[in-house]
Amino acid sequence: MSEMGKTVLDSGWPAARSTEIELTGTQLTTTNPPTGPTAPWMEAVVPGT
Repeated sequence: MSEMGKTVLDSGWPAARSTEIELTGTQLTTTNPPTGPTAPWMEAVVPGT
């Protein structure tokens, strides 16, 4: 949970293998963002790669 005026950046990021996604980066960030940790999306470990 974040405090008022603070943004948490170390959790809540979805990740997927590039070989499992057929959308471009632009499509993912504008018209088809991931909706949660459902296949092929998983919770990303942050910081990490």
